[in-house]
Amino acid sequence: MDSQYSYPLTITNYFASSVHLKEMLESIIEDTVELCIKNKSVVDFIPPIVYSRQGSAYNIDYNYLVHCIAWKVGDQTIETDFSMSEGVDAERYKRAEFLVCGILEGFFGLVQINSNKIDMSKYKNARSLEIKKRHFHVVCIQKGANLKRFSAVPINSLKLRKLISLEFLEALNLISDDASFKQVAFGDHQYAGYLFTNGLSEVEYVY
Repeated sequence: MDSQYSYPLTITNYFASSVHLKEMLESIIEDTVELCIKNKSVVDFIPPIVYSRQGSAYNIDYNYLVHCIAWKVGDQTIETDFSMSEGVDAERYKRAEFLVCGILEGFFGLVQINSNKIDMSKYKNARSLEIKKRHFHVVCIQKGANLKRFSAVPINSLKLRKLISLEFLEALNLISDDASFKQVAFGDHQYAGYLFTNGLSEVEYVY
């Protein structure tokens, strides 16, 4: 991956083919395994990729995804251009949407987060309807006393298995598919309800 990163849209250089995507995904898994090794002494550690048995998807935190891409490419400008936080400008949202919805979901079909089928019967009185694309779901994962919030990008498990080598898949499953991980909230509504019920203002991000 030696194409130079010069402005946000050139991120497509690193996803030019399924071979490029495979290299990127395996690099992300390597980084995550190293992160877990570094934190092996941390009680109830939750990695930034957690497998969801309900959704048959590997939920990776969006900002962690961007961080790993930046390190793989060797240019931390990518984190500046694509990472999300409270109060970021509209352009940053467009870039995040382009990366997740345009490249990973639209082009490769690796991510499944936006529905292509909308039931219009419940919008009979609406003159126009704008369906906004999402580039993540809010997900809260608990392990023991540890609780973390994900801006979760769901990677389809079947598609991933066809892309990456078996050794990387097995390594990913060892760190992400843990019966002690408990999903306590999914989506904005459940997250708000969880905060209210437990008297919390926010849950700390996993990354």
